Amino acid sequence: MLKVKNYRLLLPLLLFIFTMQQPVLAQDKFGYHSILPDQGLSQGVVNCIWQDHNGFMWFGTQDGLNRYDGNNITIFKNNPVDSNSLASNTINFLFEDKHGILWIGTDAGLSTLSLYTGKFTNYFKVNSFHPGNNNIHTIYQDKEGIIWIGTEFNTLSKFNAKTSKFTSYTLELKDTASSAFDYISSITEDGEGKLWLGSFGGGLYSFDKKTSKCENYYQVIHLHSTMEWLNNVSSVYYQKENNELLIGTKGSGIEAFKISTKKFTNYYKPPADTLHITDPKNIMSIAKDNAGNIWIAGNNGEGLFRFEEAERVYISYQRAHQTNSADFNNDFCNSLFVGPDNIVWVGTNNGVSYYVPEKRNFTIYRDTAHLDANAVMAIAHDAGGKLWIGTYGSGLRTYDEVSHTYSMNQKLDKAINNITIFSLCIDKKDNLWIGTNGSGVIGYNLLTEKIIHIDSICPPIAKTTVTAIREDNSGKLWIGTYDKGVFVYDEKNINIDRITVNNGLSDNRVYSFFEDEHGNMWIGTDGGGVDCYGFDGKISVIKKTSGANSLSSNTVDYIYGDKAGNLWLGTSIGLNKYEIKSGTFVHYFAKDGLPNDYIYCILPDKDGNLWVTTNKGISKFNPNISNESGSAFKITTKAMDYLRTNLTREPELKQPMAECFWAACQA
Repeated sequence: MLKVKNYRLLLPLLLFIFTMQQPVLAQDKFGYHSILPDQGLSQGVVNCIWQDHNGFMWFGTQDGLNRYDGNNITIFKNNPVDSNSLASNTINFLFEDKHGILWIGTDAGLSTLSLYTGKFTNYFKVNSFHPGNNNIHTIYQDKEGIIWIGTEFNTLSKFNAKTSKFTSYTLELKDTASSAFDYISSITEDGEGKLWLGSFGGGLYSFDKKTSKCENYYQVIHLHSTMEWLNNVSSVYYQKENNELLIGTKGSGIEAFKISTKKFTNYYKPPADTLHITDPKNIMSIAKDNAGNIWIAGNNGEGLFRFEEAERVYISYQRAHQTNSADFNNDFCNSLFVGPDNIVWVGTNNGVSYYVPEKRNFTIYRDTAHLDANAVMAIAHDAGGKLWIGTYGSGLRTYDEVSHTYSMNQKLDKAINNITIFSLCIDKKDNLWIGTNGSGVIGYNLLTEKIIHIDSICPPIAKTTVTAIREDNSGKLWIGTYDKGVFVYDEKNINIDRITVNNGLSDNRVYSFFEDEHGNMWIGTDGGGVDCYGFDGKISVIKKTSGANSLSSNTVDYIYGDKAGNLWLGTSIGLNKYEIKSGTFVHYFAKDGLPNDYIYCILPDKDGNLWVTTNKGISKFNPNISNESGSAFKITTKAMDYLRTNLTREPELKQPMAECFWAACQA
């Protein structure tokens, strides 16, 4: 039987199936949506929001930490007798670092949660002159990977991960000591590595990490008549393109601070002649979406705003201004998070509201009656519109696209005698071929419902793990296994040929097949590169070499051939274009615009684009234009960091897709 840790196609916790047709993350329409306390939140006041690298949403409330998977909520709370639980139930801030650690700022200390192990660790400032310094309001990781936290009494602390100790700096005003009510509310970093700190009560500060020198801009703000409000800084956002800071205040709206001149501007105030345009005054958070729009969360009943830069006005999403205001549950906004998919999440005094600004292109299908059946490994689509779904641990399922119902074929399920399905293929004779984890392959005719066994022809196939199945143009079935090479089933002559390392195959672990227009079968392997099995029976091997003109990796998960005769190879280290005639390679990596270097699947659309799935979502790639600064790539589902693919239905590889189904991992 196959061990999970050695099998790259077996992806952890597969849950959903996606189709390129409608919304993502279970949003079935654009507009407003809400998650209320009576829907499972631990408490209604949501202080902070974060989306982790797996796509889970995290909500910090005044009574516990909540994880939302698009369907269910899991609650984490402090247990007084368990030192490995949350430090406190009052969550002020959430942040995930570069190592997959969720940092949780509470009113009684710092907690971390490993998103890989699920273990909490707590850190407290001991012997602190100010006990309030364990009340953490903000957390920031700088470019060097150092964690900085902001607490009460205007204290900035640097956390040493090796010693688990804090180095603290108390920030003073120019003319007077900081008030006991002042606290560091926000931390960001400019292009030169200088920290900029927002203080609620102390205004704006800069902090030089090398010299520990701090500069306060409170005196500059004194020039304004409403200085007491302008110094109540709740949010600081750095705009790299303008080298300026957007400063959100509690009482006086947004100020812009030009770092080069160290001057404040009123650019984000509406022009004087727009008397009927309201702008947010009580700002809790500022964020930007992928299109460059600035979103503002307003408190004191102001609601959500978007800044329209062309006219320098604010678009209000306040309940009173919306016809569907019932969906936006509360205008007292405490926190704001804009995901990479442009979905705007708002923490309010009555749960979470999120705004989907446009129609989504992905729909999630779940078998809600059998949650264990959502670990999807393979998909096939028959002529009658039925999806055949191979799962990890729950056997074979079907989904009817007309009735939207799931079912199991009891007769077939019994014949398969294996609960894990790795590959599916429907051939020209309407036979469904099912590749299992350790029990070989079995066939099922969709018209006659006849079970087809081929292991009697070739007994060694009976106990194999089948990772790929492909029918060639002559009707032969190519069966790729994880460690037993390739079996070629000729139904007409009732014969099975076997190809292994003993007769020319580069590696017995096979991931993918592609047949070119000349009848050559290209075979992607795990560690052996790409094999070309010629129509004359000869095998040639293409492997990674030390030179630049070679495969970027010998692990090839997917092969697609375009109309120009080029092969596109999805490898564990990048996307490779192989020009067969010239024998030359062109490589594309994350640095060139891909969301991630690990490629699982490549599919064409009707416009000539290639849809490439990776460990960090899907990218639409236009191979017909110059890729200057990654312009040929468009990351369409960066938010779905959990998305993986392994096998899609074969007919879509022959005709450019309008709709495509993917097996997906982690939600």
